[in-house]
Amino acid sequence: MSERTLRTITVNQIGYPLDGEKIAVFTGAEHDFQVIDVDSGTIVFKGRSDAGKFDKASGVTLHIGDFSEVNTEGRYRIEQGEGLASVSFTISDQPYHELQQGLLKAFYYYRCGVELTEEYAGDWKHKACHTAKGIVYGQPDLQLDCSGGWHDAGGYANALICQWNCGFFPHASHIKVHLVILRTFQKLPFLVF
Repeated sequence: MSERTLRTITVNQIGYPLDGEKIAVFTGAEHDFQVIDVDSGTIVFKGRSDAGKFDKASGVTLHIGDFSEVNTEGRYRIEQGEGLASVSFTISDQPYHELQQGLLKAFYYYRCGVELTEEYAGDWKHKACHTAKGIVYGQPDLQLDCSGGWHDAGGYANALICQWNCGFFPHASHIKVHLVILRTFQKLPFLVF
């Protein structure tokens, strides 16, 4: 496969830990790069990416640039040559905190079978749903209590098959632990602010 011509700078858009490893991936022939403080426009670091390695799947050579020396909290971008810049990213003591809170809040919003109060759910409050027993397809006399769990795909369907496949099969040996954690979380809405 011949190499494609492509110039990009890929960074961790969520952010980098203050004292952790910080790398960017570059494509293209240029190796020099600089880290810019977005607020001040100041160059805070100058570096050079490695010789690179050809990636067959993408058809381009990928170069790694390490800027782990930048250990001041802030919002940054990486620039290379004329007009090529990465998206902005943060360096902070807790770069994943906002993401973690968002994911935990999603588990709260997707709760099924329980009322979501305005105190914790705001505009997404709703009464308890899917509280009636479910009828098994092909066996209308067999009814099961399928209350609880979470809605799936952003809708209000209670997708037990998806939850079963995602939650049980990959981690069958740990199912008891998962159930205890999830049921505890379901009863404690204040865990998420």
